[in-house]
Amino acid sequence: MSYGIRDFYAEKSISFQIGDGRELALFDCSEIVTVKVVLNSENELGGTVCVRLDDNAGNVREQVFDAAENIFVEVERREPGFVNISAEWKSGDLVVATLERSIGFSVEKIQPCEAEPEDFEAFWNGLFAQADALPDDVRMIPVPDRETEQTKLYELHVPTLNGRTIYGYVSIPKAAGKFPILICYPGSGPASGEQQWLRYEDAITLFMNVHSYPYKAGETQEETIARAGYDAFDYATIGIESRETYVYHDVLPAMHRAVRFIQTLPEYDGENLGVFGSSQGGWLSIMTAAFHPEVKAVCANVPAFTQIDGFLSVRTEMAKHEDDPAYQKRVRETLRYYSSAFAAKRIRAKVAVIVGRIDHVCPPTGIFAMFNALAGKKKICHEMDMRHECRASWSEGIQALRNYLTGK
Repeated sequence: MSYGIRDFYAEKSISFQIGDGRELALFDCSEIVTVKVVLNSENELGGTVCVRLDDNAGNVREQVFDAAENIFVEVERREPGFVNISAEWKSGDLVVATLERSIGFSVEKIQPCEAEPEDFEAFWNGLFAQADALPDDVRMIPVPDRETEQTKLYELHVPTLNGRTIYGYVSIPKAAGKFPILICYPGSGPASGEQQWLRYEDAITLFMNVHSYPYKAGETQEETIARAGYDAFDYATIGIESRETYVYHDVLPAMHRAVRFIQTLPEYDGENLGVFGSSQGGWLSIMTAAFHPEVKAVCANVPAFTQIDGFLSVRTEMAKHEDDPAYQKRVRETLRYYSSAFAAKRIRAKVAVIVGRIDHVCPPTGIFAMFNALAGKKKICHEMDMRHECRASWSEGIQALRNYLTGK
């Protein structure tokens, strides 16, 4: 959906008329799409407009037009995927307006860019089996000073395969009865505290961090990094040269333990379990549903790791080693085991996905590679002017998931 308010007070703005005006700007690879670049101004038009086309496959084309002329460009893509079109209107050195959109071509045919490892499932099932064999040492510690009239709160401590501990929060309704479970995973970043909005009187909730240190309120970035022993703000490439040393190698089995543990609570209704998250959290939601058939529903906003390099920090790290093909090969081999595009086909839950059509952190091409692999009932919501962020659709998706699990 487009909110457009950013241009409300502007004297100059840009709009695109894409092809025949299809709402989602989706076409077939056989089509050549004409885009008219419309300049809107209360004053006399002047300056230049640079139009840039990027097919996300290394092909970039730029053309500069006089602002006073009619501007048309033709867009095509021979293989399934997206082309980003952007326009920058300048008067001298001053940028007076910009706009970016994406045009999709045969997006229902987008596939992962590499082959699934033959032992993908065996690799993860083996790690989860090791996690299941650990001592029964998951702890749920009451936090009485954070109780509400409707809910009790607990801190969850989950020991990992490598002897660390990952932390989360469990909220349980005080009312008598049995309740569904909602599991939330956060986006990348330092550990977060209890999420007050994730405390419901009609559902058990679990919020799981990925870090091996508990949340500490009021801590500076420097203090967090010093306490964590690693950069807790930029950690997604730690150990990335091997599937066994990658930072998430220890995280996913711990999440598996948390999912198993939360289902043992006597307040659980034994039937209704949903997971959701954004970015990193969206990826963890997909991976959880792939290996836990008891999950009934998933909501993922701009999920990460849907393609081999489908996460900006990973692409940035790989770019630093562009002259080292051996390093590049090792990283790509690692990421084949962490791609949710390969996990997706194992999911039987209902899955709703939100894609930011101009998201450069987790691009739509990768998200469609994952989405197309989903075998069950699924829905994708296009946010046409959204980058890597959350919109009203994300809140609506979470509410819809909760309503589905609670039977509302």
